[in-house]
Amino acid sequence: MSVRKVVRHPAKGNRYVIRVTGDSMEPRIQSGDLVLVDYAKEPRSGNIVIAIVNGKAVIKKFLRLKGGPVLRSLNPKYPDIVAKEGDEFAIAGVALKVVESNL
Repeated sequence: MSVRKVVRHPAKGNRYVIRVTGDSMEPRIQSGDLVLVDYAKEPRSGNIVIAIVNGKAVIKKFLRLKGGPVLRSLNPKYPDIVAKEGDEFAIAGVALKVVESNL
C-alpha cells in the first residue's frame, strides 16, 4: 500500500494527512482512505506508521523484533518488509486516525 500526501488538509502542527492506495492494509485501511499522521511522534511496536523504504512511502504496522524493525501488512497476502543493511529506511510518521473515503 502506498501513500500520497494531500496538499489541502485541516492538519496542524506536527501533523499531515495522506491518502492511501492499494490493498495491503485491508481490512482496516482501504484504498482511498485518508490517514492523519504525526511526524514527531515516536513509533512504538504495533503502531501503524508511514515509512520510507528505498525511496518509496508505505503505510504498514511497525514491529520491533530481535532482528530489527519489521513492517507488516494487515493483508496476509503481502510479505513483511525487513530493513536490511544498506537499505534506506525511515519512519515518516505515526498514523493517528483513519477516515474512510466512502463517507
